[in-house]
Amino acid sequence: MRRLIAGIALTCCAFITETAAQDWPDADKAYKACFGETTVDARIAGCNKAIGFGGHYDPKTFNGILNNRGVGFLEKHQFEQAIKDFDLAIRVYIRAMPPYINRASAKTRIGKFSEALQDADYVLKEIPAQPNALALRCLLLAVTDADLERALQACDRSFALRPDNTTTFLGHALALYRQGKFEKALRDCDKGLNKDAKDDQLLFLRGITKKKLGDITGGDADIASAVALEANVRNSFPAFTDQGGP
Repeated sequence: MRRLIAGIALTCCAFITETAAQDWPDADKAYKACFGETTVDARIAGCNKAIGFGGHYDPKTFNGILNNRGVGFLEKHQFEQAIKDFDLAIRVYIRAMPPYINRASAKTRIGKFSEALQDADYVLKEIPAQPNALALRCLLLAVTDADLERALQACDRSFALRPDNTTTFLGHALALYRQGKFEKALRDCDKGLNKDAKDDQLLFLRGITKKKLGDITGGDADIASAVALEANVRNSFPAFTDQGGP
């Protein structure tokens, strides 16, 4: 397994000059930077260095490093790169659940909804009360219009475990929107944006909901703000248009 880790460190990060032959204190410093730096770019840089020391780490720890770099790319909206890191993390250590959850989140952002739901459901089989996986299940059932009642049930379970989860607000709002309950959907969007004012998905959904309710100017402003944050935000809502949804 350590040979596999070292191989991944070399093949996925050829630009890294550090080698696994360097001293452990340097590897420990890189690990701390990967998880402890305050900015996303600094964390990614720390993870890059830590990956170069792949042979120093046990599989579970190396899984965490790859996952954490993937989270950095996810935060930067580099979704394809994030997915590559989550794939590698799972390959190194299959039992850790965070890479599955994060991969589901990234795949949701690029429209791979069935694959994302498979990851979320896999986590829920292992940990039935995992709030982030429940939130993603709610969102994915809502975005595909697969089963709105089951979507709302998943959201309710997620809210009970973690009331401040913005993904849960997004999924709940979208399910209500699909049911034609636009005022309630708008309230959920507002609550989610009170938690994170720069959530592009919530801004986009609030925009199209406002337009459904006749607030064209406010809706257009929210949609413009969402697109400014993430140019491809519509990928998360394939059936929707700026004119107010399907």
